[in-house]
Amino acid sequence: MTSTKIRPEKQEMVEQLKGKFKESQIVVLTNYRGEKGKPGLTVKEVSILREKIRDAGSEYKVIKNTLACKAIKETGDDKLSTYFAEPTAAIFGYKDPVATAKAIVDFKKEANKDRNHLPVVKAAYMKGKFLSAEELETLATLPSREVLLGQLAGVMNGPVQNFVGVLAAPMRDFVNVLNAIKRQKEEQG
Repeated sequence: MTSTKIRPEKQEMVEQLKGKFKESQIVVLTNYRGEKGKPGLTVKEVSILREKIRDAGSEYKVIKNTLACKAIKETGDDKLSTYFAEPTAAIFGYKDPVATAKAIVDFKKEANKDRNHLPVVKAAYMKGKFLSAEELETLATLPSREVLLGQLAGVMNGPVQNFVGVLAAPMRDFVNVLNAIKRQKEEQG
């Protein structure tokens, strides 16, 4: 029977992982090795992917399955545990799920066409819901959070501007009538 106690340094790693799972807006679990017998991502490719992920306000981390499963169970939501069967890299999207998805999809598009299936998305989990690889790609096509907020502000501002215009119309019309009368009197004059 194995002991459930783990060393303090491992417990610290579990606590860090638990924090990452809780803080993330989206978690994408990937297989970076690819199919058996075929080469996985190279060190250079992983570095490029890490940079893209970091630029999106996210983090790419290869994690040990046992520690990941323990951290997930301690968060109280262990739905992701089943995906830690093989070596797995987790992408933690802390700020904008769209930016994280775009970084992954862009990396795959820029990769060599024989290898653009890597990393293989095993699972994407956002706000308690699993996303398929296709849904993750659809998410990547959405505008960024800032653009969406700007569009929302514009939509919300439109009715207010129209209302102000309606309120100002009688005064504007009254001034136009007065100016017309003034011009008419000056012409008669």
